[in-house]
Amino acid sequence: KYSIEQGLISPTMRVALGLLVGIGCLVGSEWLRPRRQKAAADALAGAGIVVLYAALWAAHHLYGLIGAPVSFGAMALVTVTCGLLAHRRQSLLVAVLGLVGGFATPLMVAVAEDQPVSLFSYVLLLDGGLLWLARQRRWPALAILALAGTAIYQGLWIFEQMDPARALIGLAGLGVFALLFAVLG
Repeated sequence: KYSIEQGLISPTMRVALGLLVGIGCLVGSEWLRPRRQKAAADALAGAGIVVLYAALWAAHHLYGLIGAPVSFGAMALVTVTCGLLAHRRQSLLVAVLGLVGGFATPLMVAVAEDQPVSLFSYVLLLDGGLLWLARQRRWPALAILALAGTAIYQGLWIFEQMDPARALIGLAGLGVFALLFAVLG
């Protein structure tokens, strides 16, 4: 705290340290995994994931070091990493962290203008990955959480942003998501 207050650690250094700690936690969790310490490995991976999301959010939102597209892409990459780790490790905890971070990403990198096609394209990709993972690992709870996250986004957009001119976008989005959940869910 003293170093930050005295300006000894710049915002760039804070973000870099956060990214290094997050990556270090993921690497450390990989080191623990073969030593039959699954709970500790998953907890360390979870901490790393949270630190990575926080560092990327701070880089964009608090310090303005990176733009929204870069921040969004990096957070999406963290989400994909969560999915891959969850699948490989058979860790529902890591999958749920990826789900929460994945659905929180558009909120953490919110832009001023409403972009429903971009938003729902991202949510569709996120849902596709989550439903595939839920089916592969037989985690119905993950599919239910994905459905809940999607329903919240759809509901908020329909009730807050949709107007008669964009009703077709809302209806098409509902149809596509319903089809995805029917096929993969």
